[in-house]
Order: sequence, then C-alpha cells, then structure tokens
Amino acid sequence: MVAGLALLGAAAFWLWPEDVEDAPPILSDVIPATPVPAPVYLPHPWKDMMPVPVFLARCRVWRRAVPVYLDNWKLARGECTPEGLQLVYSRQPGGTAAGFSRRAMDVFHHRPVINLVSGGGEGTLHFPWPAVTSADEPVPPVAVQLMRVVSWYQAHQATLALTAVNEEQGLPGDDGTPPPVQ
Repeated sequence: MVAGLALLGAAAFWLWPEDVEDAPPILSDVIPATPVPAPVYLPHPWKDMMPVPVFLARCRVWRRAVPVYLDNWKLARGECTPEGLQLVYSRQPGGTAAGFSRRAMDVFHHRPVINLVSGGGEGTLHFPWPAVTSADEPVPPVAVQLMRVVSWYQAHQATLALTAVNEEQGLPGDDGTPPPVQ
C-alpha cells in the first residue's frame, strides 16, 4: 500500500508542470474587453442626387420661362444639368453688351458673363439649382406595399394569386417562445 502511494506520488510529481508561466495566457487577460460599437447609420447612396422627376420639372419650368430675345440678343442654346441651368445668348445686329447686361438683370436678377476680349458676341447666364433637401424615405407598411403590387398587376391586366404562408411559432424542443425577429 505504501509502495502504491509512493508510486502515485512519483507519477504526480513527474507529470506536474515545472513552470506555470509556460502555460498559454488566458485570452481575457491579454486582450481587453472592448464595448460593441454602435451600428453606423448609412444614408441612401442616392441621397444627394436630385430625383429625375424633380430635375425634369425644373428644366421644363425654366424652358417655358426663358425669353428667346433679350435686347437684341438671341438665345443660342441652353443646357440643363444636375448642377443648374446654363443659357447662352448671342448678339444680333443692334444689340449691345450694356443693354443685354441691364436687361438680364431686370429679367433674371443675375449678371451675365460676357467675354469682352473676344468681341462680346456671347453672354452666358448660369443658374445653380437650390440644394435638394431630402431624407431617406421610410419603408411603407406591408399593406401599402402589397397594394402597390396588386395595383401594378391590375393595371397590366395580369392575374395575381396570393396564398397565405403560415409560420409555426415554435420548433420541437423549443420552450414555446416565439422565434427572434430578424
């Protein structure tokens, strides 16, 4: 019996680690716990872009309001871009740069840019658009989305068959709590 205890003590001594410091470090001691970062709100990628219907409406309104002649200066061309509207007038016989500048201020409340070095034959007016103030639109309720889908099919005279999907509230072995919302 004594020999058995001596053998057991020798085995324990033999298998006992010699240096406790060689053991791998505990992860929580090496890497400090960091708080979970708050989710970052990412805006819609097209948030800063003007919607197409708004852009076309602005161009249409300006096209109707722009006079063809300003004090013997004829509208040569106009360009509607997302940055704004640019109008280029060309001088006709009898037109003067001073008269065109005065008339443009009366009509548009903007001073034209006239290239006097090249003879003053063209005057350019640039109207930047006001900034688009829009926000991400919220997702409409399910009933509204479903009505849009059904209305689209009805407008195209297509039949749409909808079936209800029944989801089971729990799984076998579950404690009866509803599944988490994703």
